[in-house]
Amino acid sequence: MKLIIIITHDENAKDLEATLLEKRYSLTKLDSVGGFLQKKNTTFLLATKKEKVDEVIELTKKVAKTKEETVSAPVFSGDGMESMLASGSQVTVEVGGAMVFVMPLERMEKI
Repeated sequence: MKLIIIITHDENAKDLEATLLEKRYSLTKLDSVGGFLQKKNTTFLLATKKEKVDEVIELTKKVAKTKEETVSAPVFSGDGMESMLASGSQVTVEVGGAMVFVMPLERMEKI
């Protein structure tokens, strides 16, 4: 068994959830926030057979598209993310898409 963690931009979450559920994957959905841009994300947790990992990744690729967005460049004051400030200069970054982590799952029980 494998544990798949998918972190995707919030605007992709509804479509990704529908796609995974349509293919009969059980999942848990969590709200999350990205560290750099501080934008809303959704994190999905799925447990599946090793043979199904590639299918989950392909479904995610089809739904979780990226786009370019212009944002204020952050300036870090040296004491961590809590004091991140906008610098006023604009930078173009790629947003959206998904980050997929696949890990061994020793045991899972639905209780």
